[in-house]
Amino acid sequence: MRASRLSGTLTETYDLSPNAAKKRVSRVSRPIRKFPIRLLPKNEAFLYHEDDRNSKRYWDGLVRDLRESGSIYGLALDGLVARGGLAQRPSFNVVAGAPEAQKKQVPLAGVLDNLINTGLVERFEVGEPDECVRLNPDVFEISNLHTFRARKIAEEVLMDGLREWTRKLGLASYNAIDIRDAERAPKFSTFHWDLSGPSYLLPLVSGGNEDRKPGFFVADVFCGDTLDVPHIRYFLRKVRMVKAMRRVVPFLPVLLADGYTKEALRAGRGAGIIVATTRNLFGDTVAEALSSLIDTLTRAAAVAASNPERVIGLLKDLKAIEGVAGNLRGALFEMIVGYLVREIEGNTIDIGEIVYDPKSGRPAEIDVRRIKERQECWFYECRARQPDALIGVGEISTWFERVNRIWRFHRAEKRFQGCRFGFEIWTTGLFDNEALALLNDEKAKRKDIEINWRVGAEVRDYAKQASRKAILDTLDEHYFKHPLR
Repeated sequence: MRASRLSGTLTETYDLSPNAAKKRVSRVSRPIRKFPIRLLPKNEAFLYHEDDRNSKRYWDGLVRDLRESGSIYGLALDGLVARGGLAQRPSFNVVAGAPEAQKKQVPLAGVLDNLINTGLVERFEVGEPDECVRLNPDVFEISNLHTFRARKIAEEVLMDGLREWTRKLGLASYNAIDIRDAERAPKFSTFHWDLSGPSYLLPLVSGGNEDRKPGFFVADVFCGDTLDVPHIRYFLRKVRMVKAMRRVVPFLPVLLADGYTKEALRAGRGAGIIVATTRNLFGDTVAEALSSLIDTLTRAAAVAASNPERVIGLLKDLKAIEGVAGNLRGALFEMIVGYLVREIEGNTIDIGEIVYDPKSGRPAEIDVRRIKERQECWFYECRARQPDALIGVGEISTWFERVNRIWRFHRAEKRFQGCRFGFEIWTTGLFDNEALALLNDEKAKRKDIEINWRVGAEVRDYAKQASRKAILDTLDEHYFKHPLR
């Protein structure tokens, strides 16, 4: 427990005066230890018995005191909890609640480094180029990788929808609205946000006609859970700190999520922010479709095997959101390929598995894996592209690097001993001449694995063998006849 809590306990239990209790706490020695990194406000110490280091009561006490003291580290942990416990680095930058750089404040990089040094969070690679931040799974309950991937895609859909809604209402400049992606999150003031854009709405504009300065519209977005007060404290802190700055332009903050507890609604509205839900912004159909989307993508392999039209129906329900088809293009193509190879080749499939190379420790994401126990293990790389888009030699070289990591992992696993291994790359577009030359060279050279590929027309011909009109119609509508923009 933290020093002030221990002093209070000594005062109540042993009838010590407050001063005597504080002095006794300040003079502690082994086996009582002070945590070496000061995470609590005013550099207050966290104390523990050395036998309890890394025990459940140790972690429970540290997390409890970080939360109760209002520490920026507690806010960052709960912000990450609101993301399911696992987030891409730009997404963590948004929910950490810390400024990139600001006088008398722990900077964003410092918050992350200190949390890593304590063991409460860790850097975690999920495929390429996904550098993520993850809560310690021994301390917190976190989403699995399938749920993480599903939430990430759903949040991309929702951010696109919010950007379009913002444009239609004129809340921010049409072509200047920026949203978070896998590499960066937009900034306003010293903080990161999921969405940010300059606004010329009358209440937000400052200055006269000649030196008119826009205000800003900012928002953070969540999919998949009902938010409680701890989950939104980071957002309230960002808003409060920006508002307190000198010479900051007026801004309008919005928090968008599936739902909130009554206490979270009260806290958000009391702070003067717009607390919105997906349902009241986009309607019941879109809200239910987004919820179903997360479930569908979390169970992608099972859905692809039993009900591949489910995602096609979700596309229709989400059509009110601009750009939704583009966000779902990759995930939909993976599910189509998964369905096709299971239907035509047989065996079992997995979609979106991540394995780690036993040689380098680096991750490799598998789009579709088809397994025939003790006989063969086939991997399909899915590249959804415009019909005339060319995949170049750089992409193929990167794929072969991943092929080697996937192959080394499976070759080392007892379950796959004696299997033939095959790797195929499928695209709805084309390969350029250099890419084809590299594919042919590798195919001729590799004797340990089989290498194959398919372009758009070949994918469509293969799909005909499944005799499922809905799948063929979807390929035509979303990939071949009406390319996605």
